[in-house]
Amino acid sequence: YDVGDLTQIVYKRESVKTAPLVYNGFWKWNSHKEQGIPAYIIVRNDEDGKPYAKVITLDKGKGMKYVPSAAFDQKLSRHIYEKYNSYIFESSHFEIDEKGNPFYVTPYVTHTIGIYGGKKITGAIVTDPCTGKMKDYKLKDIPSDVLKNIKKATLGDSDKVNVGEGVIAIGNALGYGQSVTT
Repeated sequence: YDVGDLTQIVYKRESVKTAPLVYNGFWKWNSHKEQGIPAYIIVRNDEDGKPYAKVITLDKGKGMKYVPSAAFDQKLSRHIYEKYNSYIFESSHFEIDEKGNPFYVTPYVTHTIGIYGGKKITGAIVTDPCTGKMKDYKLKDIPSDVLKNIKKATLGDSDKVNVGEGVIAIGNALGYGQSVTT
């Protein structure tokens, strides 16, 4: 196996990074497709602030079968598309819940027309990679009590910035892709 992309999440009130193990090719998937991927990784900081990784092994028989690195009907994007074929999907992100159960979040979008194009996230499919069960969460249906607990970033006013002041600019300059500039 190889280590997949890291995703930063809050797990048990602590900021951690998680990464799934991924199949490192078709033949690895083919020889392990029945049991699935057996583990994922959590990266934390120790008392001195140094990162360390811990491999979390899933219970026997509960391997992750529906993952992006699988093939055919176990490939996550194909599995989702078979049921939700009218959506336009973004990339899937690996996460874990407070009990350590893995899942993938796959947002879907509506494209908008404009000078530089654009898209609007309208919902997400949450998939249990061990069972393949999926749930569709539409953005408009998120309860207000959940939305009020989501902390929003406070953005500054570029008209009030003085020359020489430090800033962080996040954007999509002239449609060339996302960027962060300091």
